[in-house]
Formats: sequence, C-alpha cells, structure tokens
Amino acid sequence: YEKEVLDLVVTYRDSGGRTALVTASDHEVATHVSEYLGCFDEVYGSKDGNNLKGVTKAEFLVSKYGRSGFHYVGDSLADMCVWREADDAFVVAGSKRVVSKLERERGDGVCVIKPQKRSKRPVLTALRPHQWAKNILVFLPAIAAHSLSLENMIVGLSAFIAFSLSASAIYILNDLLDLPSDRRHPRKKSRPFASGEASIASGLLVAPALALSGLSVAAMVSFNFLTVVLGYILVTTIYSFRLKSIVLLDVLTLAFLYTYRVFGGSVALELDLTHWLIVFSVFALFLLATRKRLAGLI
Repeated sequence: YEKEVLDLVVTYRDSGGRTALVTASDHEVATHVSEYLGCFDEVYGSKDGNNLKGVTKAEFLVSKYGRSGFHYVGDSLADMCVWREADDAFVVAGSKRVVSKLERERGDGVCVIKPQKRSKRPVLTALRPHQWAKNILVFLPAIAAHSLSLENMIVGLSAFIAFSLSASAIYILNDLLDLPSDRRHPRKKSRPFASGEASIASGLLVAPALALSGLSVAAMVSFNFLTVVLGYILVTTIYSFRLKSIVLLDVLTLAFLYTYRVFGGSVALELDLTHWLIVFSVFALFLLATRKRLAGLI
C-alpha cells in the first residue's frame, strides 16, 4: 500500500467526500482490500467477465458519477481515458511518459502524488552479490593441487563468474516464488520484490538473461564445464520449486550444491579431486548448510 495514496483518500473522506475503490482486479479481492483498509464507501471490481479497466472503467465512472463528477487516482497509460473524464487527475508512481502525456492533455490540472523511482539498485540488490563469495569454492581444487598459475586463475575467474550469474538468476526465481511468505517474514519482507521496490516484470526479464549469460561464460571455458553449470541450474531450480520445503533434504541439497562448486572448479581447471578433498568438502560444507538453517530458525 502507498501511504501517500491512503492519506489522500482518508483526508478527502474526512472532509466530507465519498470514496470508491474501482479496479480491474477481481471484485471479491477488491472487497477484501476495501474491508481491510476501511477507508472506502464503495467498491467495484471486475466480475462476470467484465474487465473494469481502461475504456470500460471510464464509461462505468461516467455512467455512475457523470462527466467531471469524480476525481481519479491512477498510474499508467491504461488510465488515460479515465483521467480525460475526471475533474481532477492524480498520478501515483507514473512514468515520465504518462505524466508528460497527461499534462499535455490537461494542462496544469495534474497532481503527481509520488514520482516513479528509476533506481536500478533494487534489482541489483536482488542479485545478492554478497552471496557470490560462495563461488570462491571453484578455486579450491587449484589451491589443494598447488596449481595457482595465471592461466588457472583466469579459468577459475571465468568459472566464478559463470556460477555467480547463474546463482543470481536462481535467487531472483526463488524470491518470486516466495513472495507470499517473504512478505510475512520480519526480515525478508524488505527484499526488493517482497517490498515492491523491484517489479515482478523486471525479475521475469532479468532472471533468464542472467542464466543465459552464465551459460555463455561457462561455454567459453569448456563444454564439460557448460554441462556442470546446466546441472547446477537444474538442481537449484528443482530446489526452489520443491526440495527446499522437505525437511533435511533441503539441507542435504544445500550441502551438495556447495560441494558441487568444488567439483565445478575441478572440471573447469581440469584438475582431479582427491578422495580427501571430497570427504573434507562434503562434511565441512554440510556444516555450513546446517548453520544456515539454524540461523534461519533462530
């Protein structure tokens, strides 16, 4: 909910005006929202196949209140035909294109309640770059083999980038799938998509772009490493949809994915993994996975 909009509605109502929630959303959903907020006298939403949007909404409002018989708060080009019929036009988080077009049509009779945010920071935050530190594990085979040549470091860096881009794609997918639960969580509600700072549409565009970029970098390393990154994306996707909700199996999967990075590094660098390194990695990284779950519970 936009506080500025609710303040406007409440102030108008307290001054003696009538307020109505008129939306293209389902009428039943709109009714629940109206009852929860308690600041609307009337509520109208889409029902019986009638989508209350754009021209349909404009015609409905004119038939009910008359031309210029209402003030209207909207946010997109779809609302343009409604603003034309309204007495006063309010724009909430509308793009510069929407505001400019409306001002050309109405002159000075436009009130911008909240300018649209153009910052790319929320989307960048959703990539969780701080989590990329996990991908340093791809260098472990080279460190264990005392093979820290410049060539290996360049290959290792490419593997690091491939895993990081792919991981960020899955982080975004995971956030989009977890929206309802994240919004109820005391800490996760501040995440870009849960808080509304980043749009769902941007997430749906950025996630596949990141995955394709990660695969492209992996392909430049080698075909074998490409299959490793494909496997990583497949397992993490399954984890996001199902495995994370299964007790213990979620922790085992996390431990596997940590160890998988070590394996990916060995494939990229074409270095063999010793049994000792594998055993150490499995148990040490299982410890990290359980610690993460414990921190979440606390």
